[in-house]
Amino acid sequence: MVINLNVNIMVKKLYMVEGSPVANAILMAARAFDVELELQQLDFAKQEYLEDWYLQINPAHTVPALDDDGFIVWDSHVILIYLAETYGSSSTLFSNIPKVKYKILQMLNFNCGTVFRRLSDCLRPIFYENQKTIEQKYLESLKDSYKVLERILESSKFMAADTMTIADISLFSSIAVTDLILPVTDVEYPRLREWLIDMKNTDLYKAGEQGVDTLKNALDVMLEM
Repeated sequence: MVINLNVNIMVKKLYMVEGSPVANAILMAARAFDVELELQQLDFAKQEYLEDWYLQINPAHTVPALDDDGFIVWDSHVILIYLAETYGSSSTLFSNIPKVKYKILQMLNFNCGTVFRRLSDCLRPIFYENQKTIEQKYLESLKDSYKVLERILESSKFMAADTMTIADISLFSSIAVTDLILPVTDVEYPRLREWLIDMKNTDLYKAGEQGVDTLKNALDVMLEM
């Protein structure tokens, strides 16, 4: 591990695993807020996230984790809020208007507790147990998430407000990957499909596209698809 001891430079270091959907969310948000990050890649295969030096940074041994000049924040959803409030005060991606803010937080929590959790249920057996297929019950759970998001988009073009917010970035980081294993079709989920395409056409996606491609390549190798 390399530690930058130059106290005159405020280092914003992101500890991450290439291909992680939640890491992609942070990379896209950093691009939106014009925040430069020093990327510290952890070796997933060697379980580097369980090593003592990283546990001192993040006792929960999850990625990503952000070190902003010595201030540590972990959990991607909290990191998104931190970046928005610290570096995005002039951005429309977050809001201090209570009702708008709580809608954003609501959708961040929906991604954290439901969409990303269900995605993790699909991916965990592949990467930790070397399974070659995804159990149907997990795919059915993803379908339920799609239905919820489709209903939300009936009344708004974006997930939490009339314009894009960090809630869209967070959910997009998950849906861009779930789409690889359970395609979002325009027949079943036309609004969600349109939202997904619109998000892919944003400049922000350039910051997360490599991560999505990395995970796609890994899935192509590990799954019987």
